[in-house]
Amino acid sequence: MAAGLILLARASEVPLKALAGQFLLRDVWKQTLTSGNELKPWASADFKVTGELTIPRLGLSQIVLDRASGEAMSWSIGAVSSDPNTTNAIILAGHRDTHMKFMAKLRIGDLVNFQASDASIKTYKIIKSMVLETPQLN
Repeated sequence: MAAGLILLARASEVPLKALAGQFLLRDVWKQTLTSGNELKPWASADFKVTGELTIPRLGLSQIVLDRASGEAMSWSIGAVSSDPNTTNAIILAGHRDTHMKFMAKLRIGDLVNFQASDASIKTYKIIKSMVLETPQLN
């Protein structure tokens, strides 16, 4: 019985950590909007929360982090160019099988909103879609 409980606890560790992490990201996003300062969700994080991506048609909301490091992308979408106020586009990166799985559901004409840490919102419209093959590195 004890061995079964230990195995169950070990199997639950990653999903519970992921759930707690998403809660902390949402919480620090609210604090970021209130303060205007990009904040870390926990002390050892190598990233800060910088924005929120929403896609109304999909009812989707994703926190955007200020970098696309390995640690950051394991928690959410990372910004490659993180200052949408200085350019017409923002470049985001993420894993296609987790936080950016929604990309497969986007359609031409969909609106994508990005809210920055200063509470400003930019709206983008999907006008073209293409799949790029990445070269395999040896």
